[in-house]
Amino acid sequence: MSISHIVDNVIKPELENVFGPALAARIIISARAKANAPIIGMTKDDLERIFEAISMDDRVQGMWGNAGAVERMKRWKSALKTVEVS
Repeated sequence: MSISHIVDNVIKPELENVFGPALAARIIISARAKANAPIIGMTKDDLERIFEAISMDDRVQGMWGNAGAVERMKRWKSALKTVEVS
């Protein structure tokens, strides 16, 4: 599994199911900016910071609460362990 696969097939669909495509995209873009992560050449560390930023987003906290946001972040970080580094 690659970093882009995790974003496109794990995080994005989960956010889209709850927030819709447009708001999910804004949440991801905002989290990427807060995490100071590049668009191209993202590392596992960058993605972990994005997970943390998503889980702290006010919209996410409002919908899932702190416990729900933290639980999803833990699942996403677990999926990140399957990423092969080339």
